[in-house]
Amino acid sequence: MQTMKQYKSRDKITQKMTRDGLIEVNETQQTAERISKREQDADFQKSPEQQAAQDGTQLQGVASQTSPLPHAPGASPARDTATAERVMEHIEAAQTRRASKKAVHKAQEEVTVQTTSSRLQFTEEELAVPELECYIEKSNKAADRLDAAKAAIPKQKKLVKERTFDEAAGKAKTRLHFEEQEKPIPGGKKG
Repeated sequence: MQTMKQYKSRDKITQKMTRDGLIEVNETQQTAERISKREQDADFQKSPEQQAAQDGTQLQGVASQTSPLPHAPGASPARDTATAERVMEHIEAAQTRRASKKAVHKAQEEVTVQTTSSRLQFTEEELAVPELECYIEKSNKAADRLDAAKAAIPKQKKLVKERTFDEAAGKAKTRLHFEEQEKPIPGGKKG
């Protein structure tokens, strides 16, 4: 009996790479074992029993006591909820980043609108002083001339390619839009 065990052939072991990671299949014993440390993807498809149960509770208006995410066979519920929580945190972080970027952009636009005016700002006391009246009028005329000159600068619309990352689809998208720029002066310096 001992000699028989000694000459026993080795098990035929094959490895398969799946979306859930590396699986080692022992074909002589008909067993499969996951050997990679990668977390399994959650199975979001509902079994017919779960679908029927959910439809029944929706008709009755009673909240379901089961977990909102069905678990993959062999996966622990804690791991699936942790993955879902991480996804939700990632989405929330993206929304807050986007909102903060919008707020910063809006604040910058407001500041530029206020500071782009080339006119001097005078207080009520300065406007009331009759000695400064001619100087205030002079500065206003100069500001009018400057505004007219800025408006007369030729503009051109330039096509700009902008890459944005769409987190919902997980892909980068390219968007084209026009930006209005000052026309370069022919024969002028670059930069």
